[in-house]
Amino acid sequence: MLRSDYKLVRVPLDDIRIPVGISFRESVNSFFSMKNSEWEFASSPVIYDNVLVIQCDVLENSFVAAYDVKTGKELWKTERDEYPGWCTPNIYTHAGKTFIAVNGYKHRGGYDFKTGKEVWKMSGGGDIRISTPITGEGLIYFNSAHGRSSPIIAVKKSATGDITLRDGETSNEGVLWSIPGGGSYMHTLLLYRNCLYNVNRNGQVACLDPLTWRSSRVSSTESVPVFSARRSSFVVPGIGTIHCFCAGSQASAI
Repeated sequence: MLRSDYKLVRVPLDDIRIPVGISFRESVNSFFSMKNSEWEFASSPVIYDNVLVIQCDVLENSFVAAYDVKTGKELWKTERDEYPGWCTPNIYTHAGKTFIAVNGYKHRGGYDFKTGKEVWKMSGGGDIRISTPITGEGLIYFNSAHGRSSPIIAVKKSATGDITLRDGETSNEGVLWSIPGGGSYMHTLLLYRNCLYNVNRNGQVACLDPLTWRSSRVSSTESVPVFSARRSSFVVPGIGTIHCFCAGSQASAI
């Protein structure tokens, strides 16, 4: 787990004492220190193929890094030119290789899983990033908002180099499509059965075609869509009301 004091801790599940006086054997790797921070750390570690990946976007010296999941040994660490954010990275594969996708404002990008080498990058979008990128249909989907821009962006897994969109552009060689004002601040997108779901900042649930971004408005709420085994899309807003919809492009409340 990743503690608020920026220490990476490996906790054996059979040696946890909760809730009072927590006691456990721990392997601690203090990978970063930030004395002055308005908000605590929120990016979650990602484990894949016995490697733990961390995205650390802070006031200065931002980076993405990989560690041996058993020993905590640093495998590689790549600096990032980025403002503070609270995104969790994700893993994707392309052409037989594995990569790491990270959301960002100045520095959204993809990194080689084995070496940490930057494969592609782009800037722009909401200036405070929280949502996790998701993958499917040969694409990596990014959501962001806050500030002047709130795009949803579909980046090709084959992207390389700087793929930043120019003013007025919604696509290029590395970006299949983008919606300049369709994104949301807090929410991670949900992709299920050729439908890309998003909860907009105005409280509307949108169902997008993942390849063309054509959408159908579903309903009004203010939280994260979650899939259930009964082919429904559940949305739980902050006020405590549960909205339940059938999965699909048509608005059908249950």
